[in-house]
Amino acid sequence: MNEVTVGILTPHAAPGPEVELPALSHGRVRTVVVRAGSPRDLGASTNPAALEEAAATFRSSEVDAVAHASTTTGYLIGASKEAWLVAELERLCGVPAFASCGAAVAALRAGGAARVQLVHPPWFAHALDDQGVAYFRAQGFHVVATRAEELPDDPALVEPEQIVEWVEQHLRDDLDGIYLAGNGFRTAATLNELQRRTGKVIVSANQALLQAVLSSTH
Repeated sequence: MNEVTVGILTPHAAPGPEVELPALSHGRVRTVVVRAGSPRDLGASTNPAALEEAAATFRSSEVDAVAHASTTTGYLIGASKEAWLVAELERLCGVPAFASCGAAVAALRAGGAARVQLVHPPWFAHALDDQGVAYFRAQGFHVVATRAEELPDDPALVEPEQIVEWVEQHLRDDLDGIYLAGNGFRTAATLNELQRRTGKVIVSANQALLQAVLSSTH
């Protein structure tokens, strides 16, 4: 299979998509990362100037697709502005574009999930729980938010087995899908085991972006 190059625009410093997209694709995907804004100023990565600057880098790198990788930004700006963001990136870069929450919605729907449990890492601000519920409810899902408070507050210290155990212990039986939110929440190594143990539709932020990218570049 041909290698796919993905431009990643993110406000987050923690490694995420640049680690997980290559891992999940078994080396098929390489990334070009542009960081703009910060977790304290998520909106900065959606400003026209930031998009223009990122697009210049992506065009010079001849990427095959671009992705705005920030679940929390999607929560903050909502689905309508996220759709505008995707359209603007496509216009500026001339390739397919995606954003974290929109990709997650598509992946959950493709899996047949309608009743979804959001699993938020402990470094998410508490206000994001309600914003996440509001985002997915607006897309037609029945949704509840849960916070994995017992996990380490540093993304680099979270081990896959800790995630699997936490989800298994806090799983809501009345729901049919789980969204592991956060592009810095490195859950790639948990997906198969969670699927095996729970029988639920399991979607992670980076997995959803990868699915969207690969479906557009076949």
